[in-house]
Amino acid sequence: MSIVQRFREYIIAGLAYTVLTLALTYPVATNLWQAVPGGPPDVQGWLWMFWWMRKAIVELHTNPFYTQYELYPLGTELVTSDISPINTLASIPLQYLFGTVA
Repeated sequence: MSIVQRFREYIIAGLAYTVLTLALTYPVATNLWQAVPGGPPDVQGWLWMFWWMRKAIVELHTNPFYTQYELYPLGTELVTSDISPINTLASIPLQYLFGTVA
């Protein structure tokens, strides 16, 4: 099998996966910057966590695992919450490129 044939197969497979992804996630794919898939309690919680990690690290230069934005004026620790450092840290550059919702 030559390199050109293999390259064609990769292009065809990539296009097929792209078409299938767009078809199977149709409502989300057309409203990526305006709507978030999922149920109300989970979606708002995850959006807040993505937003909070960016705000705490980039703007406030503070510990992202403690906030006074919840349970004010005492604040609360987020160590035992659902905050996922790997996901939320990876989302910071993407938030600047595409926004928090995307």
